[in-house]
Amino acid sequence: MVKGFTRGQGNSRKFIPTRDIHRGLSKEQIKHGVEPPISAGNEMLQRKKQEMENEKIKGEIVDSIDIKFKFIANKPYFDGDDDYRDVYRVTVKRNGESISFTYGDSIANSEAGIKPTKDDLLETLTSDYYYTTEYYPTFEDFADEFGYESDSRKAHSIYKKALKNGNDLHKLFNDEDIEKLRNELGN
Repeated sequence: MVKGFTRGQGNSRKFIPTRDIHRGLSKEQIKHGVEPPISAGNEMLQRKKQEMENEKIKGEIVDSIDIKFKFIANKPYFDGDDDYRDVYRVTVKRNGESISFTYGDSIANSEAGIKPTKDDLLETLTSDYYYTTEYYPTFEDFADEFGYESDSRKAHSIYKKALKNGNDLHKLFNDEDIEKLRNELGN
């Protein structure tokens, strides 16, 4: 058994600080939750606390999101596209609100038979959240940022879809939620 850990119910393990970590504190200080000064002896405790905080964020944000994928077909996804990919109807629910949209998976995943996961979609949503007129007030700004020609009808169609998705995501999330989600996903 790793020092500082003990078995909980079933196979779960619970972190319990050892005396080594609390060296220099009285029993009364430990009882009242006084934090020991950071030292080599309690670095592990500090890291474990950060990991637990990160898990709390995951529970707070990721677990509050329900995502359903419904396979539509393997077909071209973008206007004028010749490449085939798996296309899904996705419904995202959170806090009593929901949005639905089509989602084209990557060609590589589609060819390999890899189905999208909740985490895959959440990574996409953390980017799509910023496709609003606040960040891209004009099509020209969007085209310049992503290398499209400013007179392209296809690119303008993509811009309109991106704005719709970005605005829809603001029904489910706020900036703080997205930042926590990005941190949890490692973005």
